[in-house]
Amino acid sequence: MDLTYNDYYTTSGNADTWEVHLKPCTEQVDSYYRECIRAAKLIENESSKEIILMISGGIDGEFMLNIFKDSNIQFKVAIISYGKCNKHDIKYSFDYCNKHKINPKIIEVDIEDMVKSELIYEIAENGKASEHQMIGV
Repeated sequence: MDLTYNDYYTTSGNADTWEVHLKPCTEQVDSYYRECIRAAKLIENESSKEIILMISGGIDGEFMLNIFKDSNIQFKVAIISYGKCNKHDIKYSFDYCNKHKINPKIIEVDIEDMVKSELIYEIAENGKASEHQMIGV
């Protein structure tokens, strides 16, 4: 699956040379909500794999889950736990999942070890991302 649709959004370089390239819009843009629904359906249609939405308790993750639910797209949820670093967010993630009868998978990540071992940079480099959070699989 391509990370962008019709190569509208592409990047090049890394670190100090990282650049974003955008093509002009070729379609009429709808509301933000409707564009998110459209993007979720594109992801569903383009993916040959099970969709797993990864959240860590922030409002952006909740919004994404709501978009996929509103789109009637089948998905699973993985909660990313950074231990004590996001304990309050993890509680919120579990509360949300419980409320919506979602059984999440928990992924424990020791962010301190990732940074110390420089694995975080390897992940970003291998994923061709400027940050490890931007990795799309």
